[in-house]
This record gives sequence, structure tokens and C-alpha cells, in this order.
Amino acid sequence: MLMLTACGAMDATPPAEQTAFVAPSLPAHLAASPLVLHPWNAGGAGAAISARLVLEDGCLWLVGEESGGRWVPSFPYPGTDWDGAAVISVDEVVAVGEVAVFGGGESDLTEANLAAYDWIKPPDPDCLVGKGWFVYNGSARP
Repeated sequence: MLMLTACGAMDATPPAEQTAFVAPSLPAHLAASPLVLHPWNAGGAGAAISARLVLEDGCLWLVGEESGGRWVPSFPYPGTDWDGAAVISVDEVVAVGEVAVFGGGESDLTEANLAAYDWIKPPDPDCLVGKGWFVYNGSARP
């Protein structure tokens, strides 16, 4: 029995090699925007945060309405756009200064985690506060 299993395994086609992630080229307005972008994915965390979208010194933040905590938001791409004063995700528009509920989940943005993620557009090192919020479910008014 072991012999047949071993032979079968030797005849099996090896799994496809994993290819390295290559970020797509972004339109100029997105490349120059304060947005942080990760690859769109059907999955994601199921948490939500009510936060104000804040732009300070070229950095975009989510500031928790209740906690006052700050997160670097990362939005899915494709599916997110920037018009210079608002994030557009699917059919939702959240202007800088507005409060919205952002679905997704928190992650520590340690140096190791930053290096491990596939980024379409990574966070600017000057904008890191230690915590990130990966937006998966769009946004909605509170």
C-alpha cells in the first residue's frame, strides 16, 4: 500500500510554482494621491469602524469617532478611486472630513508586516502610525 502511494505521488504533476506579485501600473492621479492600496480580494475581515477620514500633511488617516485612535487606511484596488478630496469606493463617496463606517480589519504595520504584504501602493513611511485598517467592505454613512 505504501509503495503504491509513493509511486502515485512520484507520477503526479508538481504544483504550479507560485509567481511573484507584480503591482499593476496606476493612473497618474492615483499614483500621486495619498491613498494606500492593496489588491482587491473577495475575502477579508468582518469588522467595522466608525471613523472620520482625515488628510494631514499629505497623509490620509481614519480617526476613530469614539476612541480617537488613528489608522492608516488601505483600500482595495481596483475598485477605489480618488478625486482630490474624497475616496470613491464602488458607489460610495467619502469626502475628507466626513465620518463613515469602514468595513475591514486592523493590522499592525510593523516593518515585517509591511514587507510581507502585497501592495498596489504601499504606505508612505512618513505616514505610518503603527496600525493599519484594511478596508474590504466599502463604506457607509453611520
